[in-house]
Amino acid sequence: MLTVKASPEIGRTHGETVCVAGIRLDTDRPHWIRLFPVQWQWFWGKSHPKYQVIDIDVEHHAKDQRPESFRPSLDSVVVHREESTKAQRAAALADLDQYTMCDLVAAKGWKRPSLGLVVPREIIGFSIFDNTEDSAHTTKMS
Repeated sequence: MLTVKASPEIGRTHGETVCVAGIRLDTDRPHWIRLFPVQWQWFWGKSHPKYQVIDIDVEHHAKDQRPESFRPSLDSVVVHREESTKAQRAAALADLDQYTMCDLVAAKGWKRPSLGLVVPREIIGFSIFDNTEDSAHTTKMS
């Protein structure tokens, strides 16, 4: 299940790419996976939105020793669900290991988790910024 996309980077080897994180649902228990390199156009051009459930061939990323990192074969994608329901997402997230930011920062070595579900202790407030050309307003909620 695709969940998070990083900002695009332009590199010499792969051009404009993004790192995509997701949740593996093909194992006994869901866990995080990082896919890199993913071409920007693959993610947006072929409309692979967040929460889409796909099958994709992957291999461990030889140059990245983090346990969640895999190199995807983008031509192998089979879409299972265009979008997951809130209940399906909640079920996958509930079975993931949960960490605090302190856990993730304190972990040392290549075998440490580098992706994690972090649940905030308290939400004090949030702001929504609409940056579209048609509407330049801010909604602030506390």
